[in-house]
Amino acid sequence: MSINVQTAREAIGKALKGFQRRAAISQAYHAVYETPAGRTMIHDLMLKGGILETSADASDSRFYEGRRSLALEICKELRWSESEMIALARETTKDDLERLVE
Repeated sequence: MSINVQTAREAIGKALKGFQRRAAISQAYHAVYETPAGRTMIHDLMLKGGILETSADASDSRFYEGRRSLALEICKELRWSESEMIALARETTKDDLERLVE
């Protein structure tokens, strides 16, 4: 079995472009998240995505699972650990409690 050198080069070039694109997107997510406004925006997306909630209503389940899937994809891009998600949950709980007291 012989390997076509041109085909191999094309495959490597395609894989490299894909890797470079993923790296650029990852850097963009981190650049946004490193700003105060970016942190606020991404935390809001996480909350709106419902990563801290469960779907109680079966009729809404698919809709909310879609939102949650997108929010979790953002967490994945940011390489958030479970502890970072827990920190978001604690911040959210603290903010909710402070709003109740006001």
